[in-house]
Formats: sequence, C-alpha cells, structure tokens
Amino acid sequence: MSETDKHGTTFDQASREATGARPYGRYLEDFEEGATYKHWPAKTVTEADDHMFCLITMNHHPLSKPDRGIVKVRTDVFNQRNELVATFKRAVLIPKRPA
Repeated sequence: MSETDKHGTTFDQASREATGARPYGRYLEDFEEGATYKHWPAKTVTEADDHMFCLITMNHHPLSKPDRGIVKVRTDVFNQRNELVATFKRAVLIPKRPA
C-alpha cells in the first residue's frame, strides 16, 4: 500500500514510477560488485555539510525489511591536485525491484 502526505506525494518507488515520474535511483539488483560510479559535477564538501547531513538524516535506517537490501559503498575524495584526501565506507539501503 502506498503512503501519501497531505499534498498527495507518494513515498514508495513503485507508486512514484507509476505516475511517470523519473525513478530516483537504481534497484538493489542493478548494482554490481566492484562497480565504480563517478559523480559529476564535483562539489566541495565542508565540515558544515557533513554536520548538517548528519543532523537532518539522523542516520536512521530500518535494515531488516524484505523489500530492500544493503549496498556497501566506499567513497574516495580527491582535492584539486588529484591527491586522495579522504576515504570513507558506508552502507546504503536500496529498494529491491518489485515482484
């Protein structure tokens, strides 16, 4: 069952796609182990950005549901001289393709 807010916005992937809206990401089955995804354009991430993201998201993820899976991501951060300045790993919840 699809949940909607007071504006009629739906919160599940299948309902969003049924409206013709552009999908906002890949399904779990679309990821391949060892794949590299480069993001462009680049953005300078500041300490303030990091704190704001953590405060906004509170990093709450319900991990034991059958309609999603976990993708482990490693991010390498390079400065303007192409020097590696940070590396971090995280786990991201990704919805599975509807049956």
